[in-house]
Amino acid sequence: MESIILGLDDIDNVEVEELETEDVNLIHLGIDCSSSMTGFKSMMNKELEKFKLEIGGSSASDQILIARSNFSDDLEIGGYQKVVDLETDYILGQMTVLYDTIVNGSTEMLKYIDELKSQGMRVNAVFAIFSDGEDTKSKSSISEAKQSILELNKREIITAYMEFGSVAAGMGTKIGFRNVLKTGGSGDELRQMFGILTTSVIQHSQLSVPSQDDDFFV
Repeated sequence: MESIILGLDDIDNVEVEELETEDVNLIHLGIDCSSSMTGFKSMMNKELEKFKLEIGGSSASDQILIARSNFSDDLEIGGYQKVVDLETDYILGQMTVLYDTIVNGSTEMLKYIDELKSQGMRVNAVFAIFSDGEDTKSKSSISEAKQSILELNKREIITAYMEFGSVAAGMGTKIGFRNVLKTGGSGDELRQMFGILTTSVIQHSQLSVPSQDDDFFV
């Protein structure tokens, strides 16, 4: 059975009138929810809650909008919302539609960036993916995923890939992400990875001049 992309026809992004600043930091967070993450289900929920709490408590939180995309057998793509509205539940599936997430997530990010800029907003963006494995079910090809990341890189959008465990090793570089964070597959390393992600997002959002697009993880 082919994968399904959920939410694509009714993406719910924050309206410009609702924004409290003209400086906007967009964060796309693609989360691997495949069955190989079963042993980390509870921990992932806790790490997402901690991520939300710490980002929400930062001085730049009013400038940050986060879109969360969950991928396993299907892709559930979310719109850009304020940090307080970030969902932290973690529901597992079986397969991994990694390429579909990259292709569709990057397309929606670029659409929203163009919309914001057309209305006078200053926009910086981070396109991040967390995964512990390889693609197993996407309609999209790896070449399409590479082209999507190439376009983001050309637009000076930070592309960040978190490779959790040995099966995921090399995927970020293979697809063309400029920032790759590699760890083993233990619980301690998972916590460390999300800690680095949180610190990196906060630091990036607080900079008056954005960091280089190949120097995101701190």
